[in-house]
Amino acid sequence: MTSQTTTAYELIGVSRSFGTGDAAVHAVRDVNLHIAAGEFVAIVGPSGSGKTTLLQLLGALDRPTAGKVLFEGRDLAGLSESASADVRLHALGFVFQQFNLIPTLTARQNVEVALAPLKTGGSARRAKAEELLDRVGLYSRVGHLPSQLSGGEQQRVAIARALASEPRVLLADEPTGNLDSATGDDVMELLRALSADEGLTVVLITHDDEIAASAPRVVRVRDGELVATDNAVVAP
Repeated sequence: MTSQTTTAYELIGVSRSFGTGDAAVHAVRDVNLHIAAGEFVAIVGPSGSGKTTLLQLLGALDRPTAGKVLFEGRDLAGLSESASADVRLHALGFVFQQFNLIPTLTARQNVEVALAPLKTGGSARRAKAEELLDRVGLYSRVGHLPSQLSGGEQQRVAIARALASEPRVLLADEPTGNLDSATGDDVMELLRALSADEGLTVVLITHDDEIAASAPRVVRVRDGELVATDNAVVAP
């Protein structure tokens, strides 16, 4: 799963603005950031600080107004729409605050949905979904509907779904936002294990200082700019 390159992301003078003139909103301002392959980085800041915009740029969901977002050496802004979609499908996994599970499908079926675009056959898809759920500690719950699962279990299903394409990077936007502190700690422990044990690059967005502090590296966002903390380096 680990990328062949030692660098996952290189952001060079990245800015993202919305609107023009006096009405322009500068969500991200002149960001320089290096994220190594296999690294776990938490990006923390209050609402409106630009952290979600930054995640969208990392996820090839948006393009910068200025600067470059390099993913494994490739400029994401230079990719065609189909090439960007291919990166999102095969290289990136996404986890959100809302679990976004289909309520009428079991845990296994929710993961199978993510395997469908990969053209995995029926029996292989079922086996793979069960393997992924086992990987996040939910093998005994594969046949349960979301309504029969706790919030933490639903988020684990969402993480298993995000791992369906065996991505090299997991982008998590407030994954503990709907969980109590103990359950949130469990989810963080899982994300840390995926990074440390399997070499997955994890970029976590959060507003919670305590959640961020449990990450090996923390970058603070303020007014669209990055500010280094004690265990963070915002430029190579």
